Amino acid sequence: MTFVTFVRHATTEWMEQGRVHGRLDSPLSERGRREAHLTALHLKHDNFEAFYTSPALRAVETARIIGEEMDMQSIVLRGLREVDFGCMEGKDLDTPPGAKPTLWFYLRWAFAFPFMMLTGEFWPHFTRRVAAVFRSIHENHPEDRVLVVAHSGVHTAMLHTAALRDPRRRLGRYPLAPCGITQIVIGPNGQGRLIALNQTEHLAASAI
Repeated sequence: MTFVTFVRHATTEWMEQGRVHGRLDSPLSERGRREAHLTALHLKHDNFEAFYTSPALRAVETARIIGEEMDMQSIVLRGLREVDFGCMEGKDLDTPPGAKPTLWFYLRWAFAFPFMMLTGEFWPHFTRRVAAVFRSIHENHPEDRVLVVAHSGVHTAMLHTAALRDPRRRLGRYPLAPCGITQIVIGPNGQGRLIALNQTEHLAASAI
């Protein structure tokens, strides 16, 4: 079985401004660098056989900080890149960390979503891309512990395509905090089993 530990990239400057990334990028903020360091300390004794990251700067930077503590170098997989939000990328449509969503926030996304679908990556294509990446990881590491640093969208697609026996699938979306950790086991038949979802206890010191 393949044991996958999935880590979302740390907080970026754009996330603190409430802006959408997608294929666009932003460097980690000071808080994000602290989150990545705390995540590295949390994972450093887990003895991973493989370490993969999205090609996005925010993921590569998170993986670099984690890898330095673990004495591992990540391998970039293009299939782990975030979904393309099209014309919505770079726009102030997100909710900043700690802020409560408002009706205006939901209305903005309701109007933005059709334009995003027309100018960005079609969601079924995205989920097939993510499924192919994790199928390849499983085939190449059938008995290994694998660390993956990527994005919230990839996290959601991964859990939907891993055929998880988990009742939370009906909710449709799996929220993942910056540097949140999710762990799944993928069996020989490709079916996944959820071990942990969105663990953030290791980040308690990042608010200090």
